[in-house]
Amino acid sequence: MKNTISNLNNNLNQNLEKKIANYKFEKIITYGIIIAIAVSIFLRIYNLEQKNPWFDEVYSWKISNLSFTEIIFKTGQDIHPPLYYFTLKIWMSIFGDSLFAIRMLSVMFGLLSMFFIFKICKIIFNNNLPVLLVLLLYAVSPLNIYYSQEVRMLNMNLFLCLGSVYFFILNLKSYNLRNSLFYCLFTFLSFYTHYFALLIFITQILIIFFEFRSNTIDKNKFKTYLKIFSIPVILYIPWIPYFITQITKGQPWRTSMSFIEILESVYKYFKEIFFSPYVHFEDKFVFWFSTVLTVIIMVVFLIRVIKFYKSDSKNDRVLFYVSLLFLIPLLIALLISMKQSILLSRYLSIIVPYLLIAKVALYFKMKMKYKIYVLVLILIISSVYGVLIHNRNDFKNNDYRRITTYIQENDFNPGKDLVIVEPHYMGWMVEYEVKQGNVNLTNPVDFGWNLNQIKDSIKIKSNDNLKSFWMILDYSSMEKNDYDNFNNFVDSLGYKSIASKTFYVIPEKVSVTHYVK
Repeated sequence: MKNTISNLNNNLNQNLEKKIANYKFEKIITYGIIIAIAVSIFLRIYNLEQKNPWFDEVYSWKISNLSFTEIIFKTGQDIHPPLYYFTLKIWMSIFGDSLFAIRMLSVMFGLLSMFFIFKICKIIFNNNLPVLLVLLLYAVSPLNIYYSQEVRMLNMNLFLCLGSVYFFILNLKSYNLRNSLFYCLFTFLSFYTHYFALLIFITQILIIFFEFRSNTIDKNKFKTYLKIFSIPVILYIPWIPYFITQITKGQPWRTSMSFIEILESVYKYFKEIFFSPYVHFEDKFVFWFSTVLTVIIMVVFLIRVIKFYKSDSKNDRVLFYVSLLFLIPLLIALLISMKQSILLSRYLSIIVPYLLIAKVALYFKMKMKYKIYVLVLILIISSVYGVLIHNRNDFKNNDYRRITTYIQENDFNPGKDLVIVEPHYMGWMVEYEVKQGNVNLTNPVDFGWNLNQIKDSIKIKSNDNLKSFWMILDYSSMEKNDYDNFNNFVDSLGYKSIASKTFYVIPEKVSVTHYVK
């Protein structure tokens, strides 16, 4: 009897100790998640104004200053839907249009995305440790930090697509009307934010077909899912004519890619995920180290996904679907690249969280548990190093801040000198700097849509009162053939150059010349 009571007490004590240990462990994990969120906030706000505002960012600012009706009209002629510009317009009306303010919108969506990453992980994982590791990887993700500090719709689309995926997975687990309504809302909003949200939507449809073919869902439920899918599509009908027009006309700066070039773009994409888009400007050691690690990451990922596919476990099936949310959009983007090249790191930044979730899940499936922490630690270290690379590179595409400062420092006379920019839309960057009060210049004049029209305008004005002007020729234009002959043209009109400088920027050079008559 005494032995029985003693054994019972021992069992109770062991259970109590186990519960206390689990409680302490969970408390540590909770603190870890809070730290991951704090790190994420810090890294996305730190050096937020360091990168040069480049054309796409200033384009977002320019479009968002229009009325809502004008935004619809302009985006209908552009390559992206209007919802982000609506959102940025409202945001600027509240917080202003400083570089810090307008980039904070992307920061906010990048941080809000952590909520859905956390919720998706809670569905997939049995404990909070892998959840913490995924959040840590996302917190130090160089690619997400990069696009969190850019005035574009990528992080807004990331947030909306994650919301769509979360409610989609909830419906797979346990179907109900509330999940379906939220799914339709997030999916519909993502459609109006960026066209690549459709890649997530296509993947979801394929997953449901896979579920039906595997007899996981019956015919009635399959039809219900199809009805749910139809709702965002119906709501998207008003924009479909614009969508069809834009994808059929294509973009002249995107060219077809060979099979080898496509493979290289995939490799580059994986490298940029864990080492930052700026890794290509680093030394040979970083190049080779990142190359070897990238190849290992790609190979291990594909091998483990195949194992998920072959598994009979219900949880493994969900993990396989999460992997598909990364793989299928990537595959579709590669197929598109055969006709028109896709910058994977930019447009497929929205699928990076699914890769991170899948990677951590893959590691936790390994039998030798110590490997988990080593492999995840390697990914975290590489990402942290990528963050360091990101923060020490202080350039980004056409650096018009240097150009406008150069003009101002060379005795620009606002009442006398004109600024002309070719192509004219690059002048919006000068206009932004003037609007912010960063330089004492006047806005560029619009002398035409191409160089020939500008020449005609200068020729007419030269006979009138055009005595002095600054000419900015941006060689990133596709129509730059006559740029090098521009000096001969102005010489024939009696102008001479009194100040000139060429800025070697990314992706092309920009020449700035002051002409007087």
